Amino acid sequence: MATTLKNPHRISVKAALLEAGFRSIERFVASNAAHDSIVPACCNEGCEVEPDGRCWHGCPSVLLALGVI
Repeated sequence: MATTLKNPHRISVKAALLEAGFRSIERFVASNAAHDSIVPACCNEGCEVEPDGRCWHGCPSVLLALGVI
């Protein structure tokens, strides 16, 4: 799993959603999960955060990373 040089915990939105059980970004955004109070973070530790938040490793929520918020 690839991480970024700036943050070794940061992973792609696609990788974060696959780890959370979603097969595609489109399915996640179309699902009710995208409107939940807790969503996956783009973190290789499996963190979950508020939609407009970051985990304690500094990784953004998938919605923040997608620019939805």
